[in-house]
Amino acid sequence: MTNGKFLCKDGECIDVNKACDGSKDCSDGSDEGGSCNGKSDCDVLKCNGPCKILPSGASCMCKDGTEFNEKTQKCGVSKIR
Repeated sequence: MTNGKFLCKDGECIDVNKACDGSKDCSDGSDEGGSCNGKSDCDVLKCNGPCKILPSGASCMCKDGTEFNEKTQKCGVSKIR
C-alpha cells in the first residue's frame, strides 16, 4: 500500500478503501482475500491513527508525510531519502 492505493496481485492499483469492502474491485479479486475477516487485528495493532483491514492483515493508515514505524508501532515523521 502506497499513497492511499492498494496494489492488486495482477498489478492494478485501486483506492485502499476499496480493499476488504466486500466487493471485488481488482480484476483478480485479490482485494477481498486473505485476512479481510480479521476485524480484531486492528485492536492488536493499536495504531495511533486509523487502522484498515487489508488482505495482508491490519495496517495503520498514516497521514501524508508520516510513515509507520515497526519498532514503535506508531506513525511518525517520514525520513528524508
